[in-house]
Amino acid sequence: MSATPNEHDHDAGLPEIAGYRLLRVLGHGGMSTVFLAEQVSLDREVAVKVMLPEALADEVSRRRFENEARTIARLEHPHIVGIYEVGRTRDGLPWSGMPYLARGHLGQRNFTDDAENGYPRVRGILHALLAALDYAHARGVVHRDVKAENVLFDEAERPLLADFGIALRRFGPRVTTAGMAVGSTAYMAPEQARGEEVDARADLYAVGVLAWEMLNGQLPYVAGDALSMAVMHAQDPIPRLPRPLRHWQRFFDRALAKSPVQRFRNAQQMREALDRVPRHGGSPLAAVLDGGRSAMAGMRRWPITVWLGLMLLLAAGVGVALRGMDNAPTDGFFRAVARRAGLPAPAAQPGQSIVGEPLDPTFRPLPQSPAEPFLAAAEEQLRTHNLTAPADHNATDSLLAAWKADPHHPRLPALTASAIDALADEADHRLRDGDGSRARDYAGHAERLAAGAGGQADAALARMRSRLDKALDARMAQATSHVDRAAAQRVVES
Repeated sequence: MSATPNEHDHDAGLPEIAGYRLLRVLGHGGMSTVFLAEQVSLDREVAVKVMLPEALADEVSRRRFENEARTIARLEHPHIVGIYEVGRTRDGLPWSGMPYLARGHLGQRNFTDDAENGYPRVRGILHALLAALDYAHARGVVHRDVKAENVLFDEAERPLLADFGIALRRFGPRVTTAGMAVGSTAYMAPEQARGEEVDARADLYAVGVLAWEMLNGQLPYVAGDALSMAVMHAQDPIPRLPRPLRHWQRFFDRALAKSPVQRFRNAQQMREALDRVPRHGGSPLAAVLDGGRSAMAGMRRWPITVWLGLMLLLAAGVGVALRGMDNAPTDGFFRAVARRAGLPAPAAQPGQSIVGEPLDPTFRPLPQSPAEPFLAAAEEQLRTHNLTAPADHNATDSLLAAWKADPHHPRLPALTASAIDALADEADHRLRDGDGSRARDYAGHAERLAAGAGGQADAALARMRSRLDKALDARMAQATSHVDRAAAQRVVES
């Protein structure tokens, strides 16, 4: 079909693809440009992704891309955007055609209202994405770029996972021309940010970031540039949720673990953990009253001081009813309520409870993990980069104390891995600068920390040793290339 002069004017500068009329640009990415197009034979709108010339610079990589695109086209799942067709533009650039979904992407949605009912919409989207990834992973395809912009919605408001474009598995090092690992750093797993080979658990980490973003309205790590963002994912402790979302923290401590071995094994296990997250946090009283949805909508907005006052009034009534009984645990319970609210404990007369009853010497409230103070100190020391000093006030010592206090604390393995990665960075930097003594000191702290973790930080320790071996090899190569025997001897002594 020949185009009219007006059509030529409209298509000026757009790629030419047989059977399609490209209309306008929908978006740009690091490896491709996506166009809105009309498929002439079926008279329908489609999205056409055209690879950039620099993304696939030679014929071998282009053929591999097309073969892998055909593999991805066979992924038929209700929550995966399919591929209609692949081919070449008139200029020889690979392209792929897919459905045009005009209802926007996940990053354009606000889930504030979803909180009222326990985030059912958020949970539904996460279930859909994990089902899609479970299906793809079972067929050997890792997405590698799960992010808000790649979760699109169809006319029925179903979420669909799009852009498996960088899931292609046989292009060697996945690095762009800018030298950055492929993938969006805001959602990138630590091992992917380091340019290491990744598996399905990197996709699950990205889903964890998406979940955090939907619940909080912002990303877990925020930085001014891509490199700083990647470093935060690799080194910074997992952030803490605000009080209304604390019941999600255990889920995120595993979803966003620095080491893949500490994360969910697969998408199915992550879905099961998602189902175990309570619909609402807060006190047991709030959970009971939650049956009256409309009433609770207003009550949940009450300040914590109002709730505390209500509980203390109830306690007074309970205290009267239990007067004369020797084992009423009222005092300890309401002191625990005050502590969780972040308020001073109610005062009591010597020998009396807060409701005027004699204290029960046998009652003990459920204790906080003894590791918590050490973990809080370690997080702050990692943030301020106090890794080995000052004595007894550094991340290494704090984490070792936490391991002794409560070796089963769920946050300990990931935080320890972050600390070892940070120590490895320092050791690597010092070694490359020729300061072997300081490098050994940092490496020694990492070894001591890994030993205190009882084998739960071995992966981080192995990463450090691999990095230091490479740094030593680089120094040795530099010394021998300059026939510098003294320098080579110093490397050996390092």
